[in-house]
Amino acid sequence: AGYEGAIAFSQSTGASGWSKNYDSKRAASNAALDQCNADDCRIVYNFTNSCAALAAGDGGGYGVDWDVKKGRAERKAIRACEDYGNSGCQIVISACSKNQ
Repeated sequence: AGYEGAIAFSQSTGASGWSKNYDSKRAASNAALDQCNADDCRIVYNFTNSCAALAAGDGGGYGVDWDVKKGRAERKAIRACEDYGNSGCQIVISACSKNQ
């Protein structure tokens, strides 16, 4: 069994939520959505036994990515955000599961 996590994000409001160290993908997703305080929040990333990061830019654009190291996940998320043509990309959430 792995340590499941999830990241939720609302493009319209910038609200976000996250979870980590859950026994199932569904439980992790539900916990992340419960934290995200906007009607249009959706799961933008699930991760298992790793780190994940969400970067958001101007106008609701975002990028997400993962790695075994938190700093590398953050850099990859910013790059993903910028690769979609977003400006002002900054880390909103980064988290690692218990075994990382």
